[in-house]
Amino acid sequence: MRIGLYGGTFDPPHRAHLTLAGCAVAAARLDELWFVVARQNPFKPATATDAAIRLQLVQAAVADDPRFRACDIELRADDGRPSYTIDTVRALRRDRPDDTFCLIIGGDSAHSLPLWHESDALRSLVEIWAFARPGFPLPPLADLHPIPAPLIELSATEIRGRVAAGRPVRDLVPPAVATLIRRFGLYRQAD
Repeated sequence: MRIGLYGGTFDPPHRAHLTLAGCAVAAARLDELWFVVARQNPFKPATATDAAIRLQLVQAAVADDPRFRACDIELRADDGRPSYTIDTVRALRRDRPDDTFCLIIGGDSAHSLPLWHESDALRSLVEIWAFARPGFPLPPLADLHPIPAPLIELSATEIRGRVAAGRPVRDLVPPAVATLIRRFGLYRQAD
């Protein structure tokens, strides 16, 4: 199988994530795309939302699309370290040696790829596929495969801000994600 690994904090997962994932499936000819929920991204400050809740949000977001799957491999590691993609890929390759893994990243991550933990080793183990993001065109890296995708001006930060301000997000996230945001009381201003 050809499996795409689309990692992130997904706090929360939104429609742009799903649109870009669909573009990645088509461009890289993937059999499946796994949304790998990061325990802690080493390039971002600690997230306020518990990882188990973020996993539930991703599971809700991808439930209706058979091409997509929520992956909790990084949440199962309990060594106190940030989530390093190289560790995830090595573990997956041990479990599934006959599969081909494709790392799906945005233009912002593509620019920082040389700074990633064991970047050269990672790049030897996976195909790297990337889509441009607003303000982040793809860098000229020889091993980078471009994903034709629309530039979407939407971020999880924007969604969290809208929820905190009491503004609707129903058009920005799948309905099941909006339901869980309300149920868990996520992203509200502290009283």
